[in-house]
Amino acid sequence: MPHPTESPSAPSPIETLVARARAAQREYETWSQQQVDMAVAAAGWAILEPRRNRELAELSVADTGIGNVEDKVRKNHRKTLGLLRDLKGARSVGVISEDPARGLIEIARPVGVVCAITPSTNPGATPANKIINALKGRNAVIVAPSPKGWSVTARLLEFIHQQLERIDMEPEMARALVQVLPAPVSKQSTGPMPAARRPSASAPATSPASSTRAPTSRSRPSASCARRPSTMRPVARRKTAW
Repeated sequence: MPHPTESPSAPSPIETLVARARAAQREYETWSQQQVDMAVAAAGWAILEPRRNRELAELSVADTGIGNVEDKVRKNHRKTLGLLRDLKGARSVGVISEDPARGLIEIARPVGVVCAITPSTNPGATPANKIINALKGRNAVIVAPSPKGWSVTARLLEFIHQQLERIDMEPEMARALVQVLPAPVSKQSTGPMPAARRPSASAPATSPASSTRAPTSRSRPSASCARRPSTMRPVARRKTAW
């Protein structure tokens, strides 16, 4: 007697988030360098604008009990402004360097969906900077904040979505391209994130070792950097001009 056909299991919440992110990223990776740089500037302005900066700083101190408002305001401003300065003029679309002597062309391509684990110590500045780096490399990003920092990160994403829409990104695309793990966030809910992605994707982690050990053991860990975002995969190809 033939066995009944098993129906496929329903996707998990993480798989649903990643599927949405992948769909948005496939569209975003077709953007030009100018468009990508506009998206980066929009995400930066979401936290740099003084009123929003202070709101995030106040919410951060109130919810996490860590630090003080004025220090948070300065941290949000300086950390983000410094990253934007370092990324200004950096190429992340198409050909990013050429070595005529060796006959090589370096071409940048996105890694896909970035899963960013962030701490309660900087629930505004750290997610903002990871998002900016991901967008510079034409990637989607899903932020997994600490439980105490979730409300700050969620509010930050509201600001980022608004600014992305101001540069004519479709609202649905903006909300799928930059996402936050739904509350309540826990080690159990964060753990499956790397497994839901393709192996070549990136998992930047800035959090206690117990939170970051699992994702970095199952994927390629990466740390944020400036001149070449860790969320951009360079591919060297030999010229064929004879």
